[in-house]
Amino acid sequence: MGYFLQRVNRKMTKPLNLYICDLPVEFPRSEYGGMVAVIAESPKQCGKILTERFKGNELYFDLRIAMRSPKEFKLDPAVTYEPGIVASFET
Repeated sequence: MGYFLQRVNRKMTKPLNLYICDLPVEFPRSEYGGMVAVIAESPKQCGKILTERFKGNELYFDLRIAMRSPKEFKLDPAVTYEPGIVASFET
């Protein structure tokens, strides 16, 4: 399931970041996993977005590992985006 970045006319109070998180799946269920890109204000908000999206799959994806060390990228403050998942690749 893929998502695209969308510009939103809503003004955000805090600058947003892009978080790239690994979704590891422990062996023997799979030796792969996936990745997800999330726009959020903070790592805490990113974790809440991931928890909501993968509710019911906690036994498959270990979200604690996903949030241990996400890669964080600053977004252009002149452009406003809606927080949420913007891209995902899951195996």
